[in-house]
Amino acid sequence: MVDLGQQFLEKHHLPFDYFRPLLEQTVAKLADKTAYEAQTGPARRNDTVTIEKHLAALEPEQRELYLLISNSIQKRYS
Repeated sequence: MVDLGQQFLEKHHLPFDYFRPLLEQTVAKLADKTAYEAQTGPARRNDTVTIEKHLAALEPEQRELYLLISNSIQKRYS
């Protein structure tokens, strides 16, 4: 997942440092919460507007993976 994020940033000529705080925050949350409790993001919130924006920015192979993961998260929290 980190590699896919890094590829996206590189494609759009953005530094990896944009991604670093998200990674650090994600790992830090797991120090005192379960993965279930720490889960955030548009799939967790069922934010279809943001999900659609993300899908529009991704390549077809990445869209498929994004949808699989988002659907899995949404089922877990429904």
